[in-house]
Parts: sequence; structure tokens; C-alpha cells
Amino acid sequence: MPNIFHHQTSLFPFIFSIFATHNFRYGWTLSIGLLIVLLLSTCVVDNVMAIKLLDVQVPKNVRKGADVNLNCLYQLERDTLLKIRWTFNGSDFYQYGPKFNPVMQTFNVPGINVDESKSSDGHVTLRRVSLNATGWYKCEITSEKNFQTLFVQRLMQVGVNNGIQSQLNIIPITLAEAIVTPIFSLLIMVHLIVFTTHSGYLTANG
Repeated sequence: MPNIFHHQTSLFPFIFSIFATHNFRYGWTLSIGLLIVLLLSTCVVDNVMAIKLLDVQVPKNVRKGADVNLNCLYQLERDTLLKIRWTFNGSDFYQYGPKFNPVMQTFNVPGINVDESKSSDGHVTLRRVSLNATGWYKCEITSEKNFQTLFVQRLMQVGVNNGIQSQLNIIPITLAEAIVTPIFSLLIMVHLIVFTTHSGYLTANG
């Protein structure tokens, strides 16, 4: 499950103010009853969310110069969509709103190049990403009627080579070390044996 954050007004200051009141009879009984009612109503509100953010798809590792697809998957429940916003390290680079004019907007952010012809709604295509595109990508959705806001952010890293090429580059070095090291150790051992034998011969015949 994605780590989803949403904004909601807290009711607990109101509850605590009731607990602090002692000027009416059966105050504590009434306070506990109100506490139970408010907690139950809070659970009901959370379970009947106007909009759901299902998933935010951002690749973890991509190669420099490749095109990258970002997806923000959501589901409308009891409300309509106001806008979808994509940010990179806190800076807006894409916005979509079905009732906005224009419906889709892009903003200049260093390292980010949006392909508008392939982007729509919660889907964004980044063209030929550079090393500067490494960072945090956040998708934020907002409902129209109650302005409920949900967001998820993910980290993407851009490298010169992909994972397979990097592993292949490491393999020859590892094999070379595995072959050379025992041979070098064997040569040292032979040298020590010869030197020790030769020294013992000279001492005995000195």
C-alpha cells in the first residue's frame, strides 16, 4: 500500500475543552459520550473518502537519456477531480485540471523535460532524462467539493549505465583478481622456500 497523506481538521482540541469543563452536572459522563460519538464519526469520515489515491508509479533506476513514464492512479468515490499536481524536489513541473484552462500546464524546472504530446491526466512522460533528474517525485491529487488532498512521493535515480551493464563491467575485474591473487601468493611461497633452503645450505657449508 502506498504511503498516503491527507489533510483533515482535528477534533481533539474541542474534546479536551469539554473534559476541562466542570460547571455542569454529570460533566464527565457527557464528555465521555461526546468523545465516543466524535471518534466514531471520525472513523466513518475516513472510511468514506471522496477520492482514493491507488498508486504512484515512479521507476527507481533509469538510464541517462531514456524516456520515463510517471503514473498517478486514483479512483473517484463521492467527489470529482479538481487537479493533479506533479512536483520534483518540491517544485511544480506538471498540473492537470479537467475544468482548468488550459487543462494541462507544464512549468520549467531544471532537469525536467515533459513530453506534452504523451502526457495526460495523471500520466506524465519525461523526455530524455539527464543526471539532474535524480530526486523525489510527488503526485498530489485534490478533490473538487471538499478539497481533500492526497499525495505520495517516490525517489528516482538516473545513472549512466543500467544495472546489468554495471554488473558486467565488474565481473572481469573480479575474475582477474581471483586468478592473479593465488598465482602471486604461490610465487611468494616458492621464493621463500628456495631462499630458506639456500640459506640453510650456506650455513651448513659455511
